[in-house]
Amino acid sequence: MTTPFASSDSDRSARPLRHAKSVVLPGPIRLEAGGELSEVRVAYETWGRLNETRDNAILVCHALSGDSHAARHDADDDPGWWDIAIGPDKPIDTRRYFVICPNTLGGCRGTTGPSSLNPATGQPFGASFPVITTADIVDVQRRLLDTLGVERLLAVVGGSMGGHQVLTWATRHPDRARGAVALATSPRLTMQAVAFNVVGRNAILRDPGFQGGQYYGSAGGGPAVGLALARMLGHITYLSAQAMGEKFQADKLQPRDVATEFEKRFSVGSYLAYQGDKFVERFDANSYVTLSLAMDLFDLGATAGELRATLDKSRCRWLVVSFSSDWLFPP
Repeated sequence: MTTPFASSDSDRSARPLRHAKSVVLPGPIRLEAGGELSEVRVAYETWGRLNETRDNAILVCHALSGDSHAARHDADDDPGWWDIAIGPDKPIDTRRYFVICPNTLGGCRGTTGPSSLNPATGQPFGASFPVITTADIVDVQRRLLDTLGVERLLAVVGGSMGGHQVLTWATRHPDRARGAVALATSPRLTMQAVAFNVVGRNAILRDPGFQGGQYYGSAGGGPAVGLALARMLGHITYLSAQAMGEKFQADKLQPRDVATEFEKRFSVGSYLAYQGDKFVERFDANSYVTLSLAMDLFDLGATAGELRATLDKSRCRWLVVSFSSDWLFPP
């Protein structure tokens, strides 16, 4: 039975991804903001087979908290974050298409990010990991596709931060994608959305456990409270006022009894505490800072004229999906 706590995150964990592969891209890889990386390791998963004409590949781009494990590979596999859409006879049919989902640059599930070792020091990058942009994330994906022998994609698909990647593919690499499927995303974040990310980052940075970003291996385990608060704040933005009311209004004063140090007086409070505590188990605080900043920096234009000029570079077919109740990514 569906519960107010049920979501595509419910079965996510930090367990090893059994079907993940990886490739090392030699550098130097220069970044849009001016930094560079000597090399980048990319973790990715694939489903289906690339056909002889190499024209059936679909790239799936994940949201901030996602990873390469978009769907199950078999009945014994852990659930993926998009099992509803990827698989045999599903909308992204793995019997017809070759599906690729990489963990993003800056992530913490196998692709080079702040928790990776810096070759120059032998220690994790931590807060010294360079500033990255969505264009850098897409550039690493492009290099991965080159390695896999995929010259042109049938489609690029993604929502939220993944949608930013879709828009970047369509406008910066227009000859490499025949279709763009942008879900619940935007050409730039609203100032309200940026403000929520700023508060989330500050919750992490001001947590005493952050230790200047070099908390790896520390006895305290890092900024768990700050990261949980950032996730709790994020979850508020993921739900509309209508959805919040439907989930929690009827049993407002009947919170679920979850093991947490956060307030759980109200049902919505126990939900947010559960989501925050669960997120800390599988995600890295430095990656949250890095990727949320990349989202804030993403900007295809503020005016209709600027957007028209940017999107005019695309040569693909489009499917844009939005939700009328979405105030983080309004239609």
